[in-house]
Amino acid sequence: MLGGVATEIWIADIATQAMTRLTRDGYSDRPEWSPDGRRILYTSSRTPSNSLWWQPADGSGAAELVHESEFEIREGVFTPRGDAVVYRADTPDRNRDIYLVPLTGDRKPVPLLERVDDDKQPRVSPDGQWLAFVSNESGREEVYVRALANGGGRVPVSTSGGGEPLWAPDGRRLFYRVGPRLMAARIVTAPVLAVAGRDALFTGPYTTDQWHPNYDVAPDGKGFIMVQPVEENRQLVLVLGWTRELRQRLRGGK
Repeated sequence: MLGGVATEIWIADIATQAMTRLTRDGYSDRPEWSPDGRRILYTSSRTPSNSLWWQPADGSGAAELVHESEFEIREGVFTPRGDAVVYRADTPDRNRDIYLVPLTGDRKPVPLLERVDDDKQPRVSPDGQWLAFVSNESGREEVYVRALANGGGRVPVSTSGGGEPLWAPDGRRLFYRVGPRLMAARIVTAPVLAVAGRDALFTGPYTTDQWHPNYDVAPDGKGFIMVQPVEENRQLVLVLGWTRELRQRLRGGK
């Protein structure tokens, strides 16, 4: 799990709580692991326009520029195969648009959500077929899902505001946050893309972020890494046992 101190990126060993500083140049933010766990992708102010960079997670190599745009790039995530990055850029008209850039060939970006609404926080499903994102299309920020390729209609996931979407490792649920609540939407893709239901998992005093998910899902989907403020500082919190609590609620237990 990664945490930022000041404007730099650090690697935190959850088991030992040892901290290793990864970046040292410019304003570095919003780190993401590559699918193979070998690299860290992040945004950085090393160029005049905020751009995407990566470097080995073990600190064995220098940072390399991944993609630079004419617009400010504020967040980026890998596709599951690691052969492309989906990123959000802030355009001069104050909209936020989402693009996909291949990591091979000429790396020409492909618009996914452009000049329509204020779109941000992109997340690609584990099978690489679907894109979750946050949009203000309705006049309020909500979570949506649509096909990653070939566009198509968007399906609303949240119903009373929402943000910070993250996929479960099996792709069957999409987690998102509504204020202090963490929600799980059950996603079905056949015969059509739809939301089969929504469950409130737990509520807690964990730090939220309107621009980028500020928590993470454990690789087995059974726990979460949350950020909890403690006297003006922040600490990582591992949340377990939420599945038992959810089952009790569904059965009417306390």
